[in-house]
Amino acid sequence: MFIRVRFGVVGKLVAATLLGVFLVVGAVVLAAQWTFQAGFADYLVQAEVERLQPLLDRLAERYEQNGNWRFLRGRHDVWNELLRETLNEGWAGPAPPRPGMPPRLGRGLRGRLQLFDAEGRPVVGGAGRRPAEVAEPYLIPVVVAGTPVGMLQLATAPLPTQGPDREFRRDQVRALYLIATAAILFALAIAVPLGRHFLRPVRQLAAGARALAAGDYATRVVVRRQDELGRLAEDFNQLAAVLERTEAMRREGMANISHELRTPLATLKAEIEAMEDGIRPLDANQLKSLSGSVVQLSRLVDDLYQLALADVGALVYRQRTVRLDNLVEEATQAVRAAMARQGLALGVDLEPGIVVEGDAIRLRQLLDNLLQNSRSYTDPGGGVWVTLRRQGRAAELAVADTAPAVPAVSLSRLFERFYRVEASRSRGSGGAGLGLALVKAIAEAHRGRVSAEPAEQGGLRVAVVLPMAEEKMGDE
Repeated sequence: MFIRVRFGVVGKLVAATLLGVFLVVGAVVLAAQWTFQAGFADYLVQAEVERLQPLLDRLAERYEQNGNWRFLRGRHDVWNELLRETLNEGWAGPAPPRPGMPPRLGRGLRGRLQLFDAEGRPVVGGAGRRPAEVAEPYLIPVVVAGTPVGMLQLATAPLPTQGPDREFRRDQVRALYLIATAAILFALAIAVPLGRHFLRPVRQLAAGARALAAGDYATRVVVRRQDELGRLAEDFNQLAAVLERTEAMRREGMANISHELRTPLATLKAEIEAMEDGIRPLDANQLKSLSGSVVQLSRLVDDLYQLALADVGALVYRQRTVRLDNLVEEATQAVRAAMARQGLALGVDLEPGIVVEGDAIRLRQLLDNLLQNSRSYTDPGGGVWVTLRRQGRAAELAVADTAPAVPAVSLSRLFERFYRVEASRSRGSGGAGLGLALVKAIAEAHRGRVSAEPAEQGGLRVAVVLPMAEEKMGDE
C-alpha cells in the first residue's frame, strides 16, 4: 500500500534545499575524509623518511669506508646495530634463533626497511623481498660523492588503529560529521522562512486570480517587491485593469446598442400605429420618414456586423495595389454637393502618385466614415479639409474640421465604440458612435495606425497612416 504525500511550495522548497545540501555536504565529508586519510598517511611516511636521514648518512659513510656492501650483505647483526645507533630501534622480540637469519617483521621502521645495491639486488633487511613485491614502497637513494650506490626501501605502514593516532583520526572524522549536521540544520532554518517569503505573494496572486474568475474585476494585489514576483504582480494588476475596462465597455456597449436599436424601432412603431389608427395618412412623406428610420437601423446593424467580423478576424480584405490619391478624390467628390447643402466648405490637397497595398472597398469605407464624422459634427458655416501626404515610406491621410472642438480628455476615447462627446457632438447631430471605431479596425487591418488631435481650424483632426506599397502602378 502506497501512501501519497503532497507537499506545498514551502515543503518542496525545503525538501529540495535539504536534498541539495545533504548531497553537497555528504560529498564534501567523504572527500574530506578520504583526503585526510591519504594526507595523514603521507604525513606519517614523510615523518618516517625524515627519521631515516641519520641511517642514510651512516650507510653512505660505511659504504665509503669499505668501498662496497660486503660489510653488510646478509649481516643482520650489523644491520640491527646500525638501526640501533641511528633510529634508537632494536629488536622487537628475542634475537634470531640462528645466526644469519633476518629479523622478524615488526610494527616499527626496522621491519619495513630493506637495502638494495645499485643493481637492485637485496643487501639486507625486509626478508629478501624485492621492491616490486612491496605495496606502494618508498625508495630512498643512498648517495656517495653524488653517485647513488644503493636504495633504501621503506614499505608503507597501515594507518594506525590504536593509540593517540587512532583517537586523532576519529576526532577529525567526528568534527566533519558535526559540521555536516550543522550545515543541514542551518539550511533548514533558512529554507523554511525563505519559502514562506516567496509563497506569500504567490498566495496573494492566487487569491486575486480567484477574485477575477468570480467577476470581481476591481481586485488588485499589493506586492512591494523588485523581483520577478513583483513584476508578475504588476502584470496581474494591469490585466485586472484591462478586464475591468473591458467589462465596463461591454456593459456600456450593450446599453448603447439597446438604446440605438430601441430609438428607431420606437419611431417606426409609433409611425405605423399612427397610420393604422388613421391619425396620420399613408402618403409619401410618411413613407419617407419610415424609410429614414429603416436606413438608420440598417446602418447601425451593418456597422455592428462589420465590427463583429473585425473582432474575430473574419472581415474579408482583398489586398491589391491601390492609388490612394485617386480613391480620396472619388470619396470627396461624392460628398461635395451634400456638404455644400449643409453649408460646409470642402478643401482637398492631395499629393499625387501615392500607392498602398489594401482593399479598395474597405479603404473607401474608411474615407466615407471620416468624412461622415466631420459632416455630422461640424457646425454650419465651417469647413472640412482633406490632405494626403508622404511620410517616408508611409502615407498620411488627414481629415480636419472646424468647431466645435473635442476636449483633450476625450481624444483618446474617440475610437471606442459608441463613445461620443455629449456636449457638442451629440446623438441628435451624429450617428451611433461606431464610425471611428470602424476606421481604427480597418486601419489596423492594413498595418496602419490612427490618431486624433485638435485641428488648427478649431475642430478635430483625424490622421490615418498607412504603409506605402513597394511598387507604384498607374491609375486604376
